[in-house]
Amino acid sequence: GTGTYSLTGQNYLFSGIRIQTDTLGVTSIQGNLITAININGFSSTSSPDNAAIAVLGGKVNIGDITPNTIGGTGGSNYITITNPTSTNYTCRGIGLYALTPTIAKLRNNIIGGVSISSATPSIGGTLTGIFVVSIVSLDIGNNTVGNIFPNNMQVGTVGTTTASTNVQGIWVSNSSINKNLVEFNTVQNFTSAGIGGSANGIIVHGSVNDTAKLVQNTVRYISSNSASPSFNSYGIFIAGSNHSLIEKNTVSGIYGLNNSSVGTGVAGIYHN
Repeated sequence: GTGTYSLTGQNYLFSGIRIQTDTLGVTSIQGNLITAININGFSSTSSPDNAAIAVLGGKVNIGDITPNTIGGTGGSNYITITNPTSTNYTCRGIGLYALTPTIAKLRNNIIGGVSISSATPSIGGTLTGIFVVSIVSLDIGNNTVGNIFPNNMQVGTVGTTTASTNVQGIWVSNSSINKNLVEFNTVQNFTSAGIGGSANGIIVHGSVNDTAKLVQNTVRYISSNSASPSFNSYGIFIAGSNHSLIEKNTVSGIYGLNNSSVGTGVAGIYHN
């Protein structure tokens, strides 16, 4: 269709596509375009979050045949979230919130030009390109998260937003025995503009028995305006996965902007 989809009001949850199935078959989500969306006002901060594509259960293949596009490739503000009244407003491009452990493949998807901002300086938020939780076998590959234009994935306004803001390109948060493959993705031009914010290209959180493979990903131009040592800028961050392969990734342009006296952590690749 044409035109802009506008949503104004209170206490709602936005999803462009929302799926919940059993694990007997595989749901295929291919070739969808979700763009030209303006969300103005309060939105629910309960789980699952606001997401252009939200999967609550079942086996899924997303974009492995034909890429899904969320936002666009030609600039900024294809999807805008303005004036949320909650300080912990959260938006995901693709969000997998499995109610039971399952299997997922996410490949070739394109996400870009998404922003969260507020006229109230004390309100921030969180923006994640791809967010995954409780997936036993995960394959994330060849996705482009953030387009080539500077700051096209942004939360807050530099010099105005005083709240904490957070951005992540790809965030895998698993808590059982998992196989996590993250390869050949490009994550770029993310900005966390609030005071005390964090910015991370790729995050993998797992248990000690997890297997994590991060191979030939490109992460560049990730910046945070951080005034706290507990909020940092990382190109690639891995926590908990003892069986990790981190190979041939390219990380550049990781910025931690800080005008205060508190130290800021910046790292290309960090594993703990």
